[in-house]
Amino acid sequence: MLKKIRAIQKDHHLGHRERLRARFEKVGYLGLHDYEILELVLFLSIPRGDVKAIAKDLLHKFKSLSGVLHAEKTLLNEIHGIGQNTIHTLKVILALQQRTMQENIKKRDILNDFDDIIKYCRAHLCLLTVEEVRILFLDHKMGIIRDEIHQRGSVNESALYVRELLKRTLELGSSAVILIHNHPSGNPDPSLDDIQITYTLIKAAKPLKIEIYDHIITGHDTFFSFRQTGLLKGI
Repeated sequence: MLKKIRAIQKDHHLGHRERLRARFEKVGYLGLHDYEILELVLFLSIPRGDVKAIAKDLLHKFKSLSGVLHAEKTLLNEIHGIGQNTIHTLKVILALQQRTMQENIKKRDILNDFDDIIKYCRAHLCLLTVEEVRILFLDHKMGIIRDEIHQRGSVNESALYVRELLKRTLELGSSAVILIHNHPSGNPDPSLDDIQITYTLIKAAKPLKIEIYDHIITGHDTFFSFRQTGLLKGI
């Protein structure tokens, strides 16, 4: 009897997977719930069994699909049923998403595509649990030629930090940069250190004819732009 019950459960799980895959093929992601999209991902790393509960547990703990992808590995490992294969799969999907966005913004004109730049920044930074500083290096037409992680940890005004950033800008032949970092607290308002490092960079960059075009700080749902708020005027 027990074997028969297990066989029925196995057939049910296989049938559910096939039905969900078929529905995805027919209607795409817009026709699925978030937990169902996660189920499709979990099918890749968990070949057998019911993964619906795991998908719902992930969303309950991390609040959104983006939260799941950006979650720390140690926290993902706390979810029952999640193993290293699943964590690896999620991180590969995150890397694919970020690389695709990076490709899409290269050579974009930031004067005309500022909203896309903000989306790109928030996708990379808004859910991080530590501060990360990224630099968008721009060419003379204000197109993005490179995006690099410059520092992890709090922004500070050390001379070494300023010198390294400007040295890298010259190496790339960049004429302007956008400084980007996140506030893990979720509040994007600049601190005194944020303001000071921005002003220090601008003054150090002027003799080299390098423009600090903007300093963008991302929060969980919002952002702060030094340029848009007028804090770069008159420096």
